[in-house]
Amino acid sequence: MEIDEGLTQALRAFERSATAATATVFLEFTRLRTDFKLKPLELFNLLGPPTRRTVALAQAAFQPLRTSIVQLEDSP
Repeated sequence: MEIDEGLTQALRAFERSATAATATVFLEFTRLRTDFKLKPLELFNLLGPPTRRTVALAQAAFQPLRTSIVQLEDSP
């Protein structure tokens, strides 16, 4: 997979800011994935080990919440 300069810069900025498993980290990971049209595992594999752990924790904590919100938005 070839990484362009924009993605490289975005990854560096993300890794500097992803210091705790927060909703913001979860949302930023999702935004990066969408902006650069990457599958979750493709993006995950580009991250360094400490950031991978942080993202994994954030996903475990906030993915169920996101799913619930989407379901509520879709209900009558």
